[in-house]
Amino acid sequence: MEPNYARGDSFGQKFIKFQQCLTENRIEEKYLEIVGKQTELPLFLEIDQFFSYLYETFGKTSSHDSVGHEGPQYWLLAAGENNFMWNEFREKEIIGIGWKELGDLTKYSSKREIIEALKELNQLDYTPTNDALANYQFAFEMKIGDYVFIKSSIRHLIALGKITSDYIFDSSSTGYKSIRKVEWLKFGNWHTGELKLHMKTLTDITPYEEYVQDLLKIIDAENLEDAYQTEETSNFDVIKEPPLFNEEEIMAEVFMEDSDIQEILETLDYKKNIILQGPPGVGKTFLSKSHPRS
Repeated sequence: MEPNYARGDSFGQKFIKFQQCLTENRIEEKYLEIVGKQTELPLFLEIDQFFSYLYETFGKTSSHDSVGHEGPQYWLLAAGENNFMWNEFREKEIIGIGWKELGDLTKYSSKREIIEALKELNQLDYTPTNDALANYQFAFEMKIGDYVFIKSSIRHLIALGKITSDYIFDSSSTGYKSIRKVEWLKFGNWHTGELKLHMKTLTDITPYEEYVQDLLKIIDAENLEDAYQTEETSNFDVIKEPPLFNEEEIMAEVFMEDSDIQEILETLDYKKNIILQGPPGVGKTFLSKSHPRS
């Protein structure tokens, strides 16, 4: 299926094109003919979950949020808990990510496999969606030529680098074993003012164009915008300050079961639309605004 998205399409225009694509390809009819109804769910919800399973298991490694984006991607990365890896990052001209129990990340074919490995290895009773996404993106979605901001807190940046290697698994390393080489472009200690930084270990901030531009201005690296900007201006809404809530903070603010929240957040990692249903006051609006992809 090819929705024929075009540069500059708004999110609404992409949604309409996607729906038209489903109709033109007779998806409902073909699903019933080839797969057949398998659950008690409404048909289109079942089809949606089936597509999600196919993408998780066999899908491309490119990020949903960066589809159609030409040029480098921009990432925000923490240098370990309390910034403990920063000296090694700087001296060795590398960036890295933890979770050494996973081993070589290239042995996993999907984010789902990483989720299951983390749950088994660490005996978790919850779904580690963000941890798995960080590992998957670091190994498969980052690329040579991308830019990475290093943060030391939710309001401080300390470096900007350009990625110069593919994913490397360094089994001999005493620090992080999953690494990439970088060329450091800027060092410093910049306070971001009212602009908050994501709490997650690794975040693809490419879709948030104004947010990226603001960070570049803060560290006086606006010349990099030439690599980021295109001649055409995007029409879609820009999120200037991405939400920063983690799952524990969400649990404290909403009247929902943990399993329901986990399912919603996991779904948002590979979907653009879900519908939240429930009585007033349970936290639907709060939850929808608390996820960096919503």
